[in-house]
Amino acid sequence: MNISRFPKLFVASVVLGALSLASCTPREETPTATAPPPKVLDTIYVPGADDKLHAKKVSANALDTQFKSGGVATPALEEIIKTAPKWFPKGARVEDVKETGDVVTLVLSPEFADQKHWQQGEKITELAVYSLVNSVAKDGKKVALTIDGKPASTFGEFDASGNIEANPALNAK
Repeated sequence: MNISRFPKLFVASVVLGALSLASCTPREETPTATAPPPKVLDTIYVPGADDKLHAKKVSANALDTQFKSGGVATPALEEIIKTAPKWFPKGARVEDVKETGDVVTLVLSPEFADQKHWQQGEKITELAVYSLVNSVAKDGKKVALTIDGKPASTFGEFDASGNIEANPALNAK
């Protein structure tokens, strides 16, 4: 009886050994798609007294906030308004940034509708608007401005209807 059990135990041991070896071999893993790094705004354009837009590196705090939010550019655009407050209506802020295809939509606070502010001069208005537009209109993108969920029409004499292209001629050299 002991002799007849030997072949069965031997076969069972070989099968178990083969199974355990098979389970130890490394599997070919399918590559997992990694999410692309968030797009962050690292340079903004701030209006200057010389009627030009000056490139400014975004603060580390605003960059960090953008990374944590997955690339939302609002903190960087808020920096433009904080750096050059006289160019914007009091209390104005960028509430959201949405990108769809080749258009970046800036959702502006209701304070941007203050037409009295925009009557201060055509150059102030142009530089204020293009500081935002030139900061986000990268890679040929155009910018749409909205206030209270509706497309902006004018800021003083500046026609803000439709999609606005960047104006690099306003950038200081």
